[in-house]
Amino acid sequence: MHPNKADFSALEWEFPMKGVRFKRYVSGGKQLRLVEYSRDFVEPN
Repeated sequence: MHPNKADFSALEWEFPMKGVRFKRYVSGGKQLRLVEYSRDFVEPN
């Protein structure tokens, strides 16, 4: 893979709370996230 491209299709979804899911790409001590919010998401604060 090219060093400046993240293959999000190869990453698994993570589900930190109801209504939120994300994929995380980590490279060189940095991370990039693709985040998706659904209609079920309620801001906790």
